[in-house]
Formats: sequence, structure tokens, C-alpha cells
Amino acid sequence: DISQRLYFYRRLASIEVESELQDVEIELQDRYGLLPVEAHNLLLIMLLRYHLKQLGVNSIMNGKKNIVLTLDPATKVPPEKLVFLMTNRKKKYSFTKDNKLYIAINEEATIHSILSEVLTLKDILFAKA
Repeated sequence: DISQRLYFYRRLASIEVESELQDVEIELQDRYGLLPVEAHNLLLIMLLRYHLKQLGVNSIMNGKKNIVLTLDPATKVPPEKLVFLMTNRKKKYSFTKDNKLYIAINEEATIHSILSEVLTLKDILFAKA
């Protein structure tokens, strides 16, 4: 049913807190049973989108050797944390003048590996000193 799909897409697009995503997943399972891989992938993408939004990321691209996050100039990421990354984790992270944060990866990027990298980055950038 197209109206049900649109309903769930709208809910997923408007998620403000992570628990809302879990609520949508539970509701989908209650209504339709075991979710197909495509539905799980959509939920993972929406979870990634949620965390990228918290980091103030405008866009994400992945290549064979890195993931590139373009940070909004008004990001809430503390500048000193970016400096920490550039000085203490040079092999993993690099930052350019045009607000692009490069994350080196050793494997072909999947939604799971990208989400893992973003969660690790978020933990580093927002850890209490």
C-alpha cells in the first residue's frame, strides 16, 4: 500500500531522537513481520543520517581508501577536537580548508563500516574531556 509506505518514509525522515527509529522498526515488525534486508538497510541508512546530522555533516562520499564528510561551517563540533584528530590521529583523519573531513578506511565501505566509523568519530568529537 503506497499510503503506508509514504507514512513510514515521512516518519523516518522526521526522526529527531534515535529511539524514534527503534519505534518505527518495532511498528514495522508488528505490522509486517520479519523485515526484508532492504528494510533493514533503509533503517541503517536513516540511523547513519541521524548521526551525520548531529555532527553537522552536509554530505558524505566514500571512495576505495576513505570516507569524506563535508561539515557545515556552523557545525557544533568543537574546533579543538578537530585539531586533536589532525595531530594525534594523522593516519586516520585529515581535514581540509573546505570543511572536508577524510577518514581513512582499510576495507571497501559498507553501510555497517561507515556507520561504525561515524559512531567512533562522534564518540571522539563529543567525549567529555
